[in-house]
Amino acid sequence: MAAVVMRWVATAAILLGAARLAAAQDIYQWRDKAGNVHFSNVPTSQSEPTGLRDDPSEAPQETGGTDGTGQAAAPSDEDAAYANDASNRRSALERQLRAAERQVKDIDTKLAALARARTRNAQGSAATGGVGTQATGVQSDEELALAEERVKAAKQVEALKASYDQLHDEVSAHLGASPDWWINAH
Repeated sequence: MAAVVMRWVATAAILLGAARLAAAQDIYQWRDKAGNVHFSNVPTSQSEPTGLRDDPSEAPQETGGTDGTGQAAAPSDEDAAYANDASNRRSALERQLRAAERQVKDIDTKLAALARARTRNAQGSAATGGVGTQATGVQSDEELALAEERVKAAKQVEALKASYDQLHDEVSAHLGASPDWWINAH
């Protein structure tokens, strides 16, 4: 008798778990105070079922404001052209920013290698007969040039970040809000 009860309990637990799993796969949507559409598999007090089930490729694409019914309004040709141009400018800024950050990282790597060599040589070597030096803080001409180059590269990174933020502000002002396709690179 206990085995039968255990089978029933196990079966009920499996069915309950499967039902909860199926319910968790429903997709819900809601709008926040800024009017942005959000999707989730977890219902909230503001969310409504979309009728979709666990397939994000079927989710409606948000294109801009609303048409008064809560549905996304199609952007005007002018706004679409502006958004396309802004997206291209943003992509170019991101490429420049990544290149400048990579340059800073490369310079840092070179400076660290030169500092390690300077520290290692300060302890003396067979070539110096084991005689060390007290000049561990003295940088070579190469290190000084690299340090100067790093300052310029770091300023370029900051300028590109400022341009990126300025473009975001310009796009948000033109379109009325930060567009869904805008993802901050920094």
